[in-house]
Amino acid sequence: DGLGEFGLGIRQCSQLTRLELNFSSNQITGDGLGEFGHWIGQCSQLTRLELNFSSNQITGDGLGEFGHWIGQCSQLTRLELNFSGNQITGDGLGEFGLGIRQCSQLTRLELNLSSNQITGDGLGEFGHGIGQCSQLSRLELNLSQNSRINNAIGIMEMLRSCSLQECRIDLSGTGITRRDAAAIVGAYPSVDLILVDQIMDPVVQAPGLKGRAALEASGETRLAAESHESNVATIVSRASGNRAFDEVARIVEEDATRILGIAEIEWDFEPLRENDVAKADALAAALRGLRKMPHLRSCTIAMAGRSESYGPIKDEHLEVFGAGIAHCGELTSLSLDFRRNRIDGHHLGTFAEGIGHCHKLTMLSLVFRRNRIMGRYLGMFGEGIGRCGRLTSLSLNFFHNRITAEHLGSLIEGICRCRQLTSLSLDFSHNRIVGESLPCLERIGQLSELASLHLRFGINRIEGDDPGKIGSWLDKFARLNTLDLSFGRNQITSSFVEKLGIGIAHCALLANLAISAESNRITGKYMPKFALEVGKCAMLASCSLDFSRNEITAKYLGEFGEKIGTFSQLSSLQMNLGGNEISGMHVAAFAEGIRFCPTLTTLSLKFCQNKTTGSYLGAFGYGIGRCGQLTSLDLDFSSNEIVGEQLEAFGKGIRMCQQLTSLALSFHGNKIEGRYFAALGIGIRRCSKLISLELNFADNQIKGRHVRRFGRAIGHFDQLSRLALYFSDNELCDEGADALAEFLRQHEGLLQCTIELAGTAITSTGRTAITDANPSVHLITEAVGDPSADESSVESSANNSGNSSSMISSARAAVSTDVGSRDEQDVSSDRKS
Repeated sequence: DGLGEFGLGIRQCSQLTRLELNFSSNQITGDGLGEFGHWIGQCSQLTRLELNFSSNQITGDGLGEFGHWIGQCSQLTRLELNFSGNQITGDGLGEFGLGIRQCSQLTRLELNLSSNQITGDGLGEFGHGIGQCSQLSRLELNLSQNSRINNAIGIMEMLRSCSLQECRIDLSGTGITRRDAAAIVGAYPSVDLILVDQIMDPVVQAPGLKGRAALEASGETRLAAESHESNVATIVSRASGNRAFDEVARIVEEDATRILGIAEIEWDFEPLRENDVAKADALAAALRGLRKMPHLRSCTIAMAGRSESYGPIKDEHLEVFGAGIAHCGELTSLSLDFRRNRIDGHHLGTFAEGIGHCHKLTMLSLVFRRNRIMGRYLGMFGEGIGRCGRLTSLSLNFFHNRITAEHLGSLIEGICRCRQLTSLSLDFSHNRIVGESLPCLERIGQLSELASLHLRFGINRIEGDDPGKIGSWLDKFARLNTLDLSFGRNQITSSFVEKLGIGIAHCALLANLAISAESNRITGKYMPKFALEVGKCAMLASCSLDFSRNEITAKYLGEFGEKIGTFSQLSSLQMNLGGNEISGMHVAAFAEGIRFCPTLTTLSLKFCQNKTTGSYLGAFGYGIGRCGQLTSLDLDFSSNEIVGEQLEAFGKGIRMCQQLTSLALSFHGNKIEGRYFAALGIGIRRCSKLISLELNFADNQIKGRHVRRFGRAIGHFDQLSRLALYFSDNELCDEGADALAEFLRQHEGLLQCTIELAGTAITSTGRTAITDANPSVHLITEAVGDPSADESSVESSANNSGNSSSMISSARAAVSTDVGSRDEQDVSSDRKS
């Protein structure tokens, strides 16, 4: 009933062009859906409609009526509907298709009807209707996990009628026969047809499937597929956890000497325990079975140990795997994750030798982070990698091993034989690299085709002012688009910054730059010169600089900001200067300089753990406010000496950013008095387009009445969907909880809401008031420990500031350093590549 009334309200938005709604997991029936469609059909300007009605009680009749009314949206070009997990039958599907055919401008249709009661009945009418959408170019249809589909005529008719450019159809779990599958591909040879565990009629000899039919199967059905490999273009073996072990066991036990159909592998084994020796041996035997897959093109395997201990994978397992992979002559993409295991490295050479036999390999990603690898084995490893002459992308992660500087040269020498490389990522952070120079890095300049370069040597003992003489060979890369360098937590001195900038200036096509040099001995003397040189990169759009925890004095900051203000194409700037000796006056001078960036839309500045008193906070806000194109702003002044008398002026400066959609402010661990905090709301309320708001004022001197004044001053944001408020270790009591509840009631459209009130003397009455105002709020009222403190607390150099007992407040106040956080992101990327 409520759905119909909701639709009645929506139809009054006469200029509405896009509508996206999620009604999943409710109790909506077909009657409610039909009435809702009746009103939506009157939104004549609608061009894009995305609706999620999964896991409700919708029947086929309701879907048919809904399709009839949606067909009235004559301007609709994109339609995405999710009706999975309902009670829809084939009859309703047919009526739906006949209704949709009236959308003459429709170009893209995504329809999820999985887990319903659809048989072959109604597919003919459905296909006939969809086939009359003459402008349709992209179709995604999910009919998986329905009853046995006893004919595919409707689908074939639809494919023959439409002039599709892209088409994906999922018929897994439907019982579709091989003959029908082949007929579907015959109707549209480029279809991406997914059939999982459903070779119901393996005896039928159908014409060869010309499209890409991916079968993810196991057991008898998988054997049936493999015995008819001429009818199957591609078998994808995809599994995780225990299912991955079941899959590899099947491959080992298979009598056939070849499993011809398997072309792609994606196995993610659950984190292995130290004593899982049997699993490790079984895994090694399975990897030897790769020799049965001569047509394997893509292989992604994760074999990580648990975070609290090392896994069971050892060097002998590595040797076996190399022997298996050597037989995969068609392999083009290989991604392996061996993190947190017991690999010493003495079989790295034979492992890489096996990889070297894959002469068609173009993408290679290997993760050995947190093992016991010693540098003396890197030479043979590099020699094997160097045989992959067609490599265009290479990523090697040796974070936290036992590698020393003298052994890097032989590895890089091997890598540099891969002259077609366009992307190179090397991570040797947290090893035993000591010295003033890394001459081996100069050889990387031989890879003149590089467009992306990532080098990470953080948490070592590298000294001097020019490690690797990086600035002297960057001019070799005429095509370099992305440069990411991390030398955090070493002993590098100031002039490194100047020499690096001079080299970067030669990279004419550079668009993305990230430099992390936190926790070194940089004074800031050469930072203006660095910015002046980098400014010569006319294409630079994104710049991330981390010089936190150095010896930077304030006097260079204004000139540094002034030079950054000359970056003509810069759209994103992220800079961390936390943990230095910077005062408020020079912070304001920096803001005054960067305001001249005409295209700046994203700005993140961290000045936490400095000596800022706040006396120039108003001038700083005014400078930032003059960056008129900003849409995202993140400012961190946590753990300083700010009292807050300039917060109102600061807010009035920020309010000039009229385009802001995301705002994050952290003043955790200062001395801010509540009356000044309340005044801040006067300025923020003018940022009327905010979608995301995050405020961290934990560990200050704020009381409940000040929160109420702030909430009333800030008013209502019509578009706000994400809210995060951190007030731990203040004196809010229940009065503050009531004020927060009042604010939540004014923002009922929040999709994500986090409020932290640990150490605020709030009682159960206050907690109830907040949860009643927003039942989905993530409310934290007790101090909690950090559950991730196993590995990440060591690998990221997040030094929590202040004395807040709260995990989240501390995380917001941390001086962000690149060595750990960005490393984690890269490894995640490695596993997904």
